[in-house]
Amino acid sequence: MITPLFRSWSGEFEREKLPALTEGELASRQDAYREFGKTLFEKGYLSTDSNFPRLPAEVARDIIDVVWFMNPVRRIWAFRKLATNEMKIKIKTGKIVVSAPSEGVAPSETKPTWGSDVALTARELRAWTDVSDIAVEDAVIDIVADLVKDFGAAIAETEARNFLSGDGSASNVYNVFTGLGKASGAPSTDKAGNGLTVSDVLNAVSYFEEALGSVPRLYLFGHPQALKHLRSDLLTNYKLPGYAERVLAGYEIEEILGVRDVISTPLIPVSGTPKVSDVVLCFPERAAVAGDRRSLTIERGIKDVKSGLTTYAVSERVAWAIADPNATYVFKNCLSQ
Repeated sequence: MITPLFRSWSGEFEREKLPALTEGELASRQDAYREFGKTLFEKGYLSTDSNFPRLPAEVARDIIDVVWFMNPVRRIWAFRKLATNEMKIKIKTGKIVVSAPSEGVAPSETKPTWGSDVALTARELRAWTDVSDIAVEDAVIDIVADLVKDFGAAIAETEARNFLSGDGSASNVYNVFTGLGKASGAPSTDKAGNGLTVSDVLNAVSYFEEALGSVPRLYLFGHPQALKHLRSDLLTNYKLPGYAERVLAGYEIEEILGVRDVISTPLIPVSGTPKVSDVVLCFPERAAVAGDRRSLTIERGIKDVKSGLTTYAVSERVAWAIADPNATYVFKNCLSQ
């Protein structure tokens, strides 16, 4: 597994260098892909058959790795492993109280306080595609590998758009959950088509520092076109030699903006004329809770004999819920053109 790190401002990923697979491990992985592909494509199983080929651990793990690689939210939130589709989570709302009692006086209770339970309900997300059954044995590995990448990327995009900007209406697959940008009661500033500035971010960071009583671990999510104006403000108003360049490279982000990272992602939708989008600043530990079943299901449909295509589907169960709307700050209608 390669652990991805999202690079500030660039919208690109960096990868930590991990030991390469040994020849034996690589051969074992290829065998798993080949055998699964051969049974999947050649033996004519349906997903309702009791002997439908089991999804090998190597293939399932690679799909999940792609999901984690492509969805920036997954690398910031702690995803809870769900044993069932329903789970209640307690969110800490207060902290331990320190007292200095007089002699003979009992001290105040020193335990954190907890808010109302947050209910997590796992929902099924399903991706499918049509695949040609015309494949020689040497191509099977590549076909399965392409399916792994395509399914993982599709699921990651769906998750991220839900977690960042879903409205919870279930009107389509991108609105299954209520995202951070639509958290009811979250403090916000309407930019009314103006560009996001350093001053805007600092004002929001000050809100968190006052409300939470400390400097929390904050993350800023924005569409690349919306963050372009924040970059421009940095370059225009912070002209110390080399300083702006270090900021843009991610070295001074926390020092100047007060946030741990700025994440550029096109998965926040842009709309209207002029084009505008929301930018979300949040404290992940309080803003929302997430979970998944850590399992995937793969199914095969009936072959269309006229086209020679067979439908394959991959399903996962994932959960997301807003915990504390006050832990999210939304800059609405930021200029994004």
